[in-house]
Amino acid sequence: MNKFILVSSILVSAVAHADTISIQNISDSPIYGAFQSQSMIGPAADSVNGWIHSGRDHIYFPHDSFLISGAINISKGDKIKYISVFDPYRNEYIPCGNDVVFEDALTYKYDGSQCYRDHRAFAYSTSEPFDITLYGSGRGGALARKELIELPNVESYKGIRTVYDMTQKHSGYAREYMRYTSTFLYARGLETQRIKYTGYIDQDTVNKVDWHAPLGATGYFSSDGESVELIGIPGGDKYSIQHENRNGNQFNIDPDTGEITENKIEWSNLRIELFNPIISEFYSSTPYKGEWHRPDFDYFTGEDLGRTEEKVSYRSWELEVDTAGVYGFKVQAKSGSIWSIPVSLYVFEGELPVSGDYGNLLGQDSGGVPHIASVFLEPNKKYTFVISEESVDRTDSTITFIGGPGEVNLY
Repeated sequence: MNKFILVSSILVSAVAHADTISIQNISDSPIYGAFQSQSMIGPAADSVNGWIHSGRDHIYFPHDSFLISGAINISKGDKIKYISVFDPYRNEYIPCGNDVVFEDALTYKYDGSQCYRDHRAFAYSTSEPFDITLYGSGRGGALARKELIELPNVESYKGIRTVYDMTQKHSGYAREYMRYTSTFLYARGLETQRIKYTGYIDQDTVNKVDWHAPLGATGYFSSDGESVELIGIPGGDKYSIQHENRNGNQFNIDPDTGEITENKIEWSNLRIELFNPIISEFYSSTPYKGEWHRPDFDYFTGEDLGRTEEKVSYRSWELEVDTAGVYGFKVQAKSGSIWSIPVSLYVFEGELPVSGDYGNLLGQDSGGVPHIASVFLEPNKKYTFVISEESVDRTDSTITFIGGPGEVNLY
């Protein structure tokens, strides 16, 4: 019997840092990003990319269609006369910075009264394309270190966001779902979470990835077996940017050429952000609210499988936030003295649909790993958070961690 060994072909050239500018809107008003080059008389609002709504942001790479338009014509390395935002409620431009050199990864925030450079969060970006090629089967996969970055000397970071372009090409038969194809940070046995994708990679086109996980740089720690602490990755150390290619390729040989299946994934235009969200913690040993046929989704593809045939128990709470933005959910479930019992998590807008359609579902993790990476929530809206048993009743208490830009209340 012939045996084939997985081989990864990794092409690395000199690191070329990308220049990125993030404008984050933490005000209640929608805004435009606005720029003024050295040759312009005044600032111009970015009507190409459109509004940046409350709790959202826009990241400008050097190839951004607004920046490269003829009227603006801003390139990396240029000195930008003004970076601003336009607030329609105030009907004026609010400056964020002047004579800013377009280099490194810059972050600005607008809070409704002023726009300022955010030095508390960490951001890093690179535009150099990088690829991992697998021959044979993608099931074994490969990791590759891109480069080292040194984090500021802070206690820890709990949130991570990775934004990048990804392109996949393969020969022969391949299942195209994003199985463990991710980018994460690693150092001394510590690593940020790897993306659990739900969806498919389009072939030979640029797939835009934005994994915004307010609790994605955390792990659990328990010193007494009773309480659980959520800890982040410590600062002041060097971390390698790790890329991973383990999507769902099947082993195959071309019957005409005898060539082995090839799978190549290329990353480019990468920006990594580390930050510390506001974390709300809730302990519960409340009885079950009831039973339901929970919504079920394929672990790898995210395909909606409908409701489960088996009826299972669930607990639910009304949820409110005071600030618009992305929130992440993590749960540790306990049975007796044993932690990390698999449960399913759900966030619905409005009421819980115990039966029938669940078109108001905003986020879920029904694969036994209790983590909803990101859900966009807004104040003055009612949501429902659900912790459901996977199958039989096994949990008697839970600890829920919710991280995001504001305070959270569960009722």
